[in-house]
Amino acid sequence: MKMQKKQISITLDEAVLKEVRNLAVEADRSLSGYINYVLKMHAEKARRSETAE
Repeated sequence: MKMQKKQISITLDEAVLKEVRNLAVEADRSLSGYINYVLKMHAEKARRSETAE
């Protein structure tokens, strides 16, 4: 079963957006899919880091 998605709006620096777009292309993902992936990985890493303390 697919996870439900929620549409949001964010504001990014132009340089950040350009770099993230390039990374998404390199990863063969959509911009939205890449941002979702990066945020998910960051959240999991932060959670592991909190539990290790």
